[in-house]
Amino acid sequence: MLALAGAGSLTTLGLMLGAAALLGLWWQTRTRTVPGVSRHTVPLGGHHALHVVELEGRRFVVGTGPAAAPQLLTELSPSDPKPTASGVERDGG
Repeated sequence: MLALAGAGSLTTLGLMLGAAALLGLWWQTRTRTVPGVSRHTVPLGGHHALHVVELEGRRFVVGTGPAAAPQLLTELSPSDPKPTASGVERDGG
C-alpha cells in the first residue's frame, strides 16, 4: 500500500515537472526576438491578420490566413507613420 502511495506522488511530481517544462518552452517561443525585426499585428478575425515587419530598416506589410502561406502585400515607405495600438499614429495634439 505504501508503494502505491509513493508511485502516485512520483506520477504527480512527474506530471507537474512536465507541465512546467512545456510552459517554459511555450514562453520561450512567445518571447523570442530576432535582432533587427519588429512586428506589429492587426487581427482581422477568422484567423486572418496583417503584420508590419521591420527588417534591416525596411518595413513590409504581410497578410496571413489559415488557408494560404503568408503573402507580402506592400513595402511601406520610410515616411509612412509607424502603427500604434489603435492603428492611427497620434501627432500629439
